[in-house]
Amino acid sequence: MCYPNGPPPSTCMTLFPKHGVERQTGQSPFMLTLSQETYAPGQNITVEVEGNGNSIFVGFQVTAHRVESSGNTEEFIGMFTPSNASRSQVISCLGQPGKMWAHKDNFNKTKMTATWTAPNSNLGDLEFFLTVVQHKLMFWHRIPTSLQAAGGDVVAPEHMVPKVTVPTSLSPMWTACGESKGCWLVPESGKTSCDGTDCQAAISYKKQGNLFEVEMAVKGQDNYISVGFSGDKMMGDDQTVSCTANMGHESVQVGYNPGKYNDRQFTMGISNLTVGQVNGQAYCRFTCEASLTIVTETGGSKTFNLNNEFYLFLAWGHVHDGTDVIGKHSDAPAISSKMIDLKVIVPTSAASRTAICNIVSLLFVALSLLLKTW
Repeated sequence: MCYPNGPPPSTCMTLFPKHGVERQTGQSPFMLTLSQETYAPGQNITVEVEGNGNSIFVGFQVTAHRVESSGNTEEFIGMFTPSNASRSQVISCLGQPGKMWAHKDNFNKTKMTATWTAPNSNLGDLEFFLTVVQHKLMFWHRIPTSLQAAGGDVVAPEHMVPKVTVPTSLSPMWTACGESKGCWLVPESGKTSCDGTDCQAAISYKKQGNLFEVEMAVKGQDNYISVGFSGDKMMGDDQTVSCTANMGHESVQVGYNPGKYNDRQFTMGISNLTVGQVNGQAYCRFTCEASLTIVTETGGSKTFNLNNEFYLFLAWGHVHDGTDVIGKHSDAPAISSKMIDLKVIVPTSAASRTAICNIVSLLFVALSLLLKTW
């Protein structure tokens, strides 16, 4: 059975149900159909989710976005209105109402219908994405359906999502540790120290004007690594940046931990993105603005100023097959013993894995946990 009251807003950006299984990769028996092949500004279009031969499903999610060539596939486009508000609902995404249409109960369904209202401007060609759950252990992820713009001048996105560069080789990131940049190294399990070459994970940072350049690496190729900036040693109210190195799905993701889960945000405030698999490691580098602003689930905003001191969290784990969706961390996350000033270059420090294991019950750092599932 899926989450009985519908998916949480934290899934708006991923449309991925965390049921402990991977997505189905074969042909989906379910589809999303639109009453029109093109749209004009302000037009109402009927949207239907149904299965072949009255196939039964219990849960679903639908969002609409600009196409890849637009430069921003994250922006939520239009608004949904369910035809039967007792069976389905609309959910606000990053403070924007009506952006996701989804189930409202976990009873059997054969068809669901809603009205999608186009934006008041021509935003170019669009894609709708459907995730549908047949039962808890079987779901299809982000099934696309295209909708063409009727014509006319296209209003460009206000923000372009930065492109990711995939490296083919790297210089060792720890060679200048303690000299031109600060570093925090995490030894392998059972060890108390490492020098960079034998570390389980590592992060380096240095300030460049009003920007910070950050590098992260973790052993294991199809992995992600996440850093969290927190005011305390407990999970919750933390700014995060996560890098996924799943081949073909490399990404750098801005996030926020409102509680014991991660809410993926729009990719803003970071640039110069490099992510890839090199020498048996998942590696990433990015430039980060000193002030990062996130949107809360209630629509408010919160700014993290990286010129302030923070505890650093470092977590890593697997990426769900064929996606850039991070899974539960595979080891106990590392946490700095004291607050770190990212502006100051200090001698290289290492996290004690023994200490990490002793406090694991305190460290459900949802840089990657995403426990709020449906």
